[in-house]
Amino acid sequence: MLDAARTLPCEELTMAAVAARVGVSTPTLYGYVAGRDALLSALAQRISSPPATACCGATAFPISRPGC
Repeated sequence: MLDAARTLPCEELTMAAVAARVGVSTPTLYGYVAGRDALLSALAQRISSPPATACCGATAFPISRPGC
C-alpha cells in the first residue's frame, strides 16, 4: 500500500487512487488505514526511517519524495 502511495503525486494521492493501484476497493483500504492523513503519516514515517539496506548497501526505498 505504501509503495503504491509513493508512486502518486501528492495532489493525486487519494484513498481511491491508492486502492485502485493496489487492486482493492476503497472500503477495503479503509480497513487497513483510517484515511488519507493516516496514510500520509505512515508514508512519512517510512521515508524518514533509516532505510533498509540490501547486501550491497543499496537502499530499499528512496529517501525523499519530490513534490510532497
